[in-house]
Amino acid sequence: MIPPKKNHDSRLPEWGPYSKDYAGVSHVTNQKTGLRFDLTAAPGVFRNKILLPHGSIDCGYHPTEASDDLTYYSHRHQIEWKDRVFCDVSFSEWTSSSRLIRCECTNQTPQLQSLSIHFLASLHPHNMLHKLHGYMPLRPGNPVLPPEVNWIDALDYSNIHYTDALENTKLISGGQLRGEHRDHGFVQGSGVRFGKDPQDTLKYDIHIPFPLKEAILLIRYKGKPLSTLGVHIQLASEHNSVQTRSIALEGNGELARDSLAMGTLPAGRYELRLCSEYGDEMYLDGFVLTEDVLAEQIYWEETRWNLVPERIQGPHEHSILLKYDHTDVYYGLAWLYEPAVIREIHHEPLDEFLRIHSRRNGTTQFVGNKEGHYTEIYLRPVNVQPNSSRAIFAFVCSGSKDEVLRQLSHFPADLNICQSHYEDRRGRAIQLQTLSAGETYAFSQQRMIAAMMQNVVYPIYVRRSYIRHFTPGRFWDSLYTWDSGFIGIGMANFSIERAIDALNTYVMDADDPHASFLHHGTVLPVQHYLYMELWNQTRSKETLARFYAGLRDYYLFYAGHQAGSQMRRFHSGLLNPFAYFYNSGGWDDYPAQHDMHSKKLADRIAPAVTTSHGIRIAKIMRMAALELCGMEHDIERYDKDILEWTEALHKYAWDETSGYFGYVLHDQDGHPTTIYKHESGQNYNMGLDGVQPLVAGAVTPEQSARIVSNLSDPERIWSKLGLSTVDQSAPYYVSDGYWNGCVWMPHQWFIWKTLLDLGKGEFAEQIARTALDVWKNSVEDNYNTAEHFIIETGKSGGWHHFSGLSSPVVHWFTALYRPGTVTGGFDTWFRDIRYKGKLHVEADLIKTNDDPAIMLVVLEETVGDYAARDHRGMQLSHRILHTGTIEVELPAGTWEGTVIVNAE
Repeated sequence: MIPPKKNHDSRLPEWGPYSKDYAGVSHVTNQKTGLRFDLTAAPGVFRNKILLPHGSIDCGYHPTEASDDLTYYSHRHQIEWKDRVFCDVSFSEWTSSSRLIRCECTNQTPQLQSLSIHFLASLHPHNMLHKLHGYMPLRPGNPVLPPEVNWIDALDYSNIHYTDALENTKLISGGQLRGEHRDHGFVQGSGVRFGKDPQDTLKYDIHIPFPLKEAILLIRYKGKPLSTLGVHIQLASEHNSVQTRSIALEGNGELARDSLAMGTLPAGRYELRLCSEYGDEMYLDGFVLTEDVLAEQIYWEETRWNLVPERIQGPHEHSILLKYDHTDVYYGLAWLYEPAVIREIHHEPLDEFLRIHSRRNGTTQFVGNKEGHYTEIYLRPVNVQPNSSRAIFAFVCSGSKDEVLRQLSHFPADLNICQSHYEDRRGRAIQLQTLSAGETYAFSQQRMIAAMMQNVVYPIYVRRSYIRHFTPGRFWDSLYTWDSGFIGIGMANFSIERAIDALNTYVMDADDPHASFLHHGTVLPVQHYLYMELWNQTRSKETLARFYAGLRDYYLFYAGHQAGSQMRRFHSGLLNPFAYFYNSGGWDDYPAQHDMHSKKLADRIAPAVTTSHGIRIAKIMRMAALELCGMEHDIERYDKDILEWTEALHKYAWDETSGYFGYVLHDQDGHPTTIYKHESGQNYNMGLDGVQPLVAGAVTPEQSARIVSNLSDPERIWSKLGLSTVDQSAPYYVSDGYWNGCVWMPHQWFIWKTLLDLGKGEFAEQIARTALDVWKNSVEDNYNTAEHFIIETGKSGGWHHFSGLSSPVVHWFTALYRPGTVTGGFDTWFRDIRYKGKLHVEADLIKTNDDPAIMLVVLEETVGDYAARDHRGMQLSHRILHTGTIEVELPAGTWEGTVIVNAE
């Protein structure tokens, strides 16, 4: 099923692991306002400490399992490391409006353990700040209007045009509309930036349902203290009558109002046009067009959050209802354990307060800064005998008051029924099928998938609404474009629906006036690679067609063809992404990039990576266009770009001395001058950026050989952990960097796929197996899903629950060990894949390069041998990697046909 257009939300339940703060179960209370209800289940040591499963701190909890629809998921909280005393917490769908919570406390020590369980319920508005900077719920304004008076929101413009051409580009970052400004007091939390330059223009289509006598146009706005903005206003009716006015808006640092007399206005349709004339930039909130006598009845109320709920006794002793002021939804909680006490905590954030006050077991009211509120169900003591475990169940539900009372009444106080229900839902958890050779990786793969599925947060603001969004980790409670492409690539190996959601979030409709794609962060178009993965796995024409126009629009911006795009600013034709983000390939401290910024040369340098991926995605879009038919004009454009960019890379970027492509420095007029060099005189791009034209398939055979030699050389790129981001022989290589001196998974994935294109099967296998081994060893050591791996020490580093750029490990696993998997490189386009039993597959494909590319096939295991041939019966060279996995060599040269692999 394909998501509807103009909907960036993931197709997930209302209940899920959506909290940005503490692991548990959350409910999407209101998708228009961004309200979220959280219920956190935290274990503790009785009369000692509470162990909050903090989403942003390495605090001993780890995601363990999840179903692909999040109707079941779990995590383990280590109370005494490692697996001596722990609590497994799971959340299972009971009904669509309720969840069963199970906390199994396990004691694998010879001593009795006295533990506790804490259920903490809270309501959370959308936070204006990133959690790094503090807690500040957005306080929208709400207009109070007389009957039949309408509010015209500033964001409801029919057209917006800025004098500064850069402001009109089709790349508005962060999911906002052009000109949007988020702040307290604005209606729905948003206004419009206006008047930075003269001739900035806004237009609105307005309907007046009945005549207005002595009409006024009331304007609500905000400007800095002592600022002034002159605005020319024109109101044109559908009958061509035009009224013009001018007004000087005076700013005082607060939201203010001013008005203009507009005379008598007949009923009908009008166009309101505002044009800035002089002065300072302001933020417009909106307008009211009404009669003057009603003006004093119009005002705005800023939301004042009351997060303390009314607490209502439930239908039995161990149940309560919570009702918050800002929603009609009631929440119900029930628990199957005693003794229990209900406590309240008036503080935000919760963790710092509990670390101090958790030992005050006799207190029921904890009053701190009053910026948040938590209702706590405190179960204690939970005594667990030596070498045993015990499970405790709870229940949470939502709905109207009557619905919640009914659900609480029907929830069975029977541990056996709860256990049976839990076991049934747990059966939905994702389990990747594997050959026996892959069983050693099963645990680490399951943890990767669990982290990927549970790193989903709500609310993320996108286009005047709020969405559920899979992030690289809960710390990044925001959009991340290139990371999310890799999340989708990982998900495609266990849930096509989730992978489509990941693509749908970032691909805009082609007619969207605000953005060619949903942008935040590194401008690296991984969505196109996800698009190809989805095609090769599903061969769904519906999916291919649904996303083609949006990804073509994405491509046109990336290629610099759209008006306002700053990607193609140089006479060399090479692409430059630095107008939109500091990072070209996602590698924050990549030496050439870091040095370039320190010398303020971002507007004069073209990295190899950006143009290289332009070539590769042009090739992907070209194949999609051929598949869909009738796209000859698009194909001509792709072909032209591929040729021009390839020639430009060869002419300006290839460095014969080092065997790498370089950063190309341009003069102030945009003409290429030289390759950017380190002070030692060496190419500054000896690293993974310098090999990207290989990924594009835009190199000569001689260049290919040099680059592959550099990649496989243990003195240069290859390390015991995989591909180093920076050449280890370079004078700017360091052992303690973030990317420099480390191994990451994403660019290894690009190179692995490329090696399949080149027929370098053994090297491709070496990359994949090394990555899987490194991942396995790390996860089994500390249970974390790491961000990167430090070459000098062999240890993992970075974020502890990472699931973005590390997701290729799932693809490597399925490509090598999951029966029913067929994998090719970027130059292999699958038309159809047919299985006849578990030991026979036929793949119709197109190969578009000249090298003898490789296709990986995973069948069921057999005691016999395997054979590979083409549709003409010609035997194809093949290699058995292990029982069940066959590497098939495709004929050299462009080729179209069928490959048949079967057990003999």
